[in-house]
Amino acid sequence: NSCEKQIVEGIIGGLSYKLIADKYQISIDTVRKYIKSVYKKLQINSKAELFNKYHHINGIYVIKVGGVFQRIAKM
Repeated sequence: NSCEKQIVEGIIGGLSYKLIADKYQISIDTVRKYIKSVYKKLQINSKAELFNKYHHINGIYVIKVGGVFQRIAKM
């Protein structure tokens, strides 16, 4: 969902959970909840695996899920 995408964009952008929470005016626990949901959907367990899933193509961050690239954010 869009909240999960925003949280992932923050992590990919190098923000801490605290800074992400402040940026979107949510609690750190909510950030953790979204991260847990993303990890479950992507079948990963760490930030390192999250970064490995993302690709930067022509200024756009995409993630490969089931062999299909999905746009995440334009940087």
